[in-house]
Amino acid sequence: AQAYVLSSAALLVGAAEAPLSEGDLEPPFWGDCFGSEDRFRQCCCTHDEVLERVCWGDDVNLPLSWRVCCAHIESKCSPSPERAEIFRSLRQRKRKRPVVGAEDVGLECTLPGFEGYLQLKLRLIEAVEQEHEEPSEDLLAAHRALPPGDHEKVSDTFVESVAKGIWPFDRVCLFGFVAELYIEAWRQAVLGGSAAGTVSYSYAVLYVADKLLRANNHDLLVHSSWPISSWDIEANMVALQAGLPFKLKQPQVDVLPMRLPSVWPSVLPVDVLQKSASVGNQERPLVIWLMSKHPSPLYDVYEILQDLAQTGRFSLDIRSNMVSEYCEYPFLAELCSKSERLNEIMQLETFKNFMSASQCGERGQWCGLKDLHRDFEEVTIEFERSFGLENDGIVDVYICGHPLFWCRLFEQFRQPPGIIGVWDVSPSFAVPAEMQIAWTEHVKALFTRKENLLISPCVSHTMQAHWLLGMRVPYFQLLGWKAAKEGRYSALRSQEVLVSVFHTPWEAKAIMKITDRARAEGKFPFSLVNWEDIPGCGTSCGKQVLANFRAVVLDAYDTANLKLMEFYGMAMPSFYQRGELWRTTMRWARAQAVPGDEATNDPGRRPEEEEDSEW
Repeated sequence: AQAYVLSSAALLVGAAEAPLSEGDLEPPFWGDCFGSEDRFRQCCCTHDEVLERVCWGDDVNLPLSWRVCCAHIESKCSPSPERAEIFRSLRQRKRKRPVVGAEDVGLECTLPGFEGYLQLKLRLIEAVEQEHEEPSEDLLAAHRALPPGDHEKVSDTFVESVAKGIWPFDRVCLFGFVAELYIEAWRQAVLGGSAAGTVSYSYAVLYVADKLLRANNHDLLVHSSWPISSWDIEANMVALQAGLPFKLKQPQVDVLPMRLPSVWPSVLPVDVLQKSASVGNQERPLVIWLMSKHPSPLYDVYEILQDLAQTGRFSLDIRSNMVSEYCEYPFLAELCSKSERLNEIMQLETFKNFMSASQCGERGQWCGLKDLHRDFEEVTIEFERSFGLENDGIVDVYICGHPLFWCRLFEQFRQPPGIIGVWDVSPSFAVPAEMQIAWTEHVKALFTRKENLLISPCVSHTMQAHWLLGMRVPYFQLLGWKAAKEGRYSALRSQEVLVSVFHTPWEAKAIMKITDRARAEGKFPFSLVNWEDIPGCGTSCGKQVLANFRAVVLDAYDTANLKLMEFYGMAMPSFYQRGELWRTTMRWARAQAVPGDEATNDPGRRPEEEEDSEW
């Protein structure tokens, strides 16, 4: 199994590799995969009486053959003591080159005034290439030579610049500042000892760097020559929380994303199902109550249930009562609660409106939710008083999403419904600290009952549930059901590619600037169109208007807000940054190591590191 995973990862690397340029043909052409010419020849070359030596994949152009051999390393390397060492060297070692146009956009920090950051970058590249285990004196000297920075000011400058129409990378060397923070976290983690304060400080510094990159978006660092990426930052954040060492470059393996359906939508149209349907013989309809602060992950369920009800085959009473600030969006209106009394009981106004940090100490709505959860037993009592008469013993299934604390809503009913809980966000979210341990035990007790089920919309949360709670939780894949019915790929705008609304305004603009340069040089035949600039409708365009583009470019966050699956449902060719592919296995497209309760470290609850394995 381990060999298969290594082979699959290598095949992914080979399949997704960009076209070769002249720079790729320069020796040492074997360095990326094998580390030395001897290893390359041992794995990839055989001897022939006529040709003397044949290197597998290309017996004429030797520099090309290493890539082919690397992609099939499992089948081409004969067993030998060297083999294990070759596998450990399966990573990129050549100096990273920026993409065409990266310097024009400002990602390389070559403008006057940024010279100190360029020196820092050179020293950091040396540290990566030489695999330093701790910062060198040259690197620390370059680090000390930089003036003290204010991360809040850097962040504000970027936001204000975009609002004023000024290109922010011309004003601030963002990646230099991020690298400065990364080196400081590395220095403190390696040289400061293992004290809790040291770990907390390093984590806090990485958190600031992650925040400057907006944590879960398209990583422009990948397009530059800077040797670190958001993977290194977030992987080290998780490592520090887990008690593992800080590494300058955390090993990264291409991960397979969650499996998408092979054929979607069904080849059998909905109207055919309707014509062949027969009315069920249920004595009364199956009553399903849906409730969440995040309506989107339950949208599929709602739409599918509505379609099933319309076929006449099933008698369903679907009571969707989302209580959410997102209900202001018209397309979600049908899912949202129409009951002022329910909104009052759930204290919607306390978390709908964002409070200032000075009032709350953290993001405002989280304070409102914590206040709600602190007195949630009273909430359940009021809910039973107001809604028990028409729902007690009537509601069959309660589907509850984020926050999972709301799965307690029917607790006071004499005949509570079966519960399907959707682990959209960690159960500990917005739960007061003094209630965390008791709530963890409550979750385990609630979802080990045979009439209840806990499910997850991503692989990472399924693993997290096993790690933190010792529970086996299945994961599901959202399908974009509604979008698939409203739009189908047509490519009428055959020379235009749509660019998604990225989580920050400068990331999409940077990609468009880079492709403008490539297009001017005849290397890119298409025009990129900003979603917000589509004539006539902008971000309010219907699905079929979007499906008319040749393709769409998405960012990491689009795996969280359903856009990825909606475009997939419309059969649109979708392009996504390969360096951030690992985020597609995670909810909200980011790595989260949420602390567990005191029982997290009990035997069998935390995965043990296997011998000779690389974390």
